[in-house]
Amino acid sequence: MHKDWQNWNALIISVLGSVFFVIIVGFIYISTLPQDLYESVHSPEWETLNVHQMTFSNVEDFHRAEVQLKKRIELDETPIAHFLLGTLYETQGLLPEAMREFDKTIAQVNKTQWNRQLYQHFGENAHAELALANYYIGNYKKAYQELEQANISPYYMSPSLLQALQNTLEDPERGDYHLALGIELRKILQLEHARYEFEQAQRLSLDPVLQSTAVQYLKIKLPQSKQALEPMTRYYMLAGAFYETLYQNPEMAAKHYSQAVLANPKFEWAYSQLGIVSHQSLDYDKAMGNAKQAIAINPKALSPYITMGDVAMDLEDYPNAIEYYAQALSIGQRFLSTEDPELLANIENQLGFAYEQLGQPKKAGNHYQIAYKAAPEYSTDYQYAEQALTRVQ
Repeated sequence: MHKDWQNWNALIISVLGSVFFVIIVGFIYISTLPQDLYESVHSPEWETLNVHQMTFSNVEDFHRAEVQLKKRIELDETPIAHFLLGTLYETQGLLPEAMREFDKTIAQVNKTQWNRQLYQHFGENAHAELALANYYIGNYKKAYQELEQANISPYYMSPSLLQALQNTLEDPERGDYHLALGIELRKILQLEHARYEFEQAQRLSLDPVLQSTAVQYLKIKLPQSKQALEPMTRYYMLAGAFYETLYQNPEMAAKHYSQAVLANPKFEWAYSQLGIVSHQSLDYDKAMGNAKQAIAINPKALSPYITMGDVAMDLEDYPNAIEYYAQALSIGQRFLSTEDPELLANIENQLGFAYEQLGQPKKAGNHYQIAYKAAPEYSTDYQYAEQALTRVQ
């Protein structure tokens, strides 16, 4: 499986568009919402907690969740209810409302010593959310104050995101810090903010390599549209990635990616991901159709060409596979060589195999050689290229 915007290893703690229900130190909190609205999740990041992640299918679910959470607050005002309501508002792009609830979370956590012990993580995570929210609106001093009170490795938010935010706040003139923050914001689909960070990296850096990397992110690793991504499109994309990676359920992933398409028919990443999960389901016609739709919106989109190459390889259509992979490399080879050498090695191995099947061992060997040099030592692609080189020489 090739990657586009997801960071699979950190998905559970990075998906800010999801709502988490936590059972902690024997406190059962499942009465907040109907049982059929959430899914059980187990992850090493939450090893001491019992987590329930809710994935919504429509806007009405959000409204119903809001009503239920407000009722819960009326019955028993706890930090958990305010924190969940804050994440619910954040998911819908209601930043002032979200910030208000995170402030209330912190106030409830600090109300008593017992609360501080029992709900410590909710307070830390609320500070982390407020740090990011204040950064978005340009209140950098407040963002840094909130970050100082947040655990840099909380359960809820990616530590690498918080570290990048901290570095940028402490030294905003460093282009490499802005680049790292842009990469992290891209992972959680805060695309307008990621674009700003890449532009800052390009402007501030004196290193031509770093400048070039920032330019490549702006050109080929962001959507064609510069408009902010609609909150519901972002949510459905993150929910789709959740099902695709954690549950390995391409059918449910496709359902949410399709919702993203309905929310924003001009968002090429939604079509691209639909192409990927359709390929996983061996629905080659849908995979090709969605990949082509993504390219029609953005001809510089890298991932759809890889998907079409993968489909052609499965169908043993090696000439077309070569063409599709070659188009992918014409767009992204320079970027992949520095930022994703594993993906580059995989594409080169695929090209090598295609040429080998067409009876062209010299061309096959050239691509295997590139894969061998690009792949991390002793990785699967490294070992495959090494064996293939022996075979074709």
